[in-house]
Amino acid sequence: MHEVTLTKEVGWRSSQLTGKGIGPYDGDYAVTREGGVGYITVRLRNHAQFSGLSSCPKRPDLERMADCTSEKVPGVGTLSIWRVPTNKGVPPSANSSRESAIRSPSYSRLETRVVREDGTTLRIVVYAGIRVAGKQKPPLKTFPLTRNQLRQLALNPALLP
Repeated sequence: MHEVTLTKEVGWRSSQLTGKGIGPYDGDYAVTREGGVGYITVRLRNHAQFSGLSSCPKRPDLERMADCTSEKVPGVGTLSIWRVPTNKGVPPSANSSRESAIRSPSYSRLETRVVREDGTTLRIVVYAGIRVAGKQKPPLKTFPLTRNQLRQLALNPALLP
C-alpha cells in the first residue's frame, strides 16, 4: 500500500471530498495485490462541512446504495457502512456533480462514515478499482478491505488529530 493523489492518479478534479482534511492520515492510498489496484480514501472533516447528515444517506448520486448498516458506538458516535454497486452503463443523474459523473462508471465501492460525538466526521471510501478513460488500471478481485476491516479502521483513534 502506498499513498497516491487520486486527482492525479485518475484525473478527478479537486473538491471538498478530495482535498486534505484535518486527520493525520487523510489522503488517498493505492493497494496493489495480485496484479490489480484498489484504492482507499480517508478524510476527517470538522462538523461545519458535513452537518445534518443522516446515518444511512439517501442522496440522488447514491441512489444505488446497498447494504447500509448504522450503529451507535458508545464514546465515539454513529458509524454507518454501505456498498455502492457497480454503475456500468448507468448514466449520471442530472443532479450529479462532475466528480460523481466521473465516478459513475467506477467499480463498486464500500463507504463508511463516522459522525463523532464532537461533531467531526470521518469518511473512508474503499474502491476495488476505478475506471476512467485512459487512466484505468486492472481492478482488484475484492475490495482492499472487508466490511469488518473497514469498521475497525474507521474506529481507530490513530486517524484522529
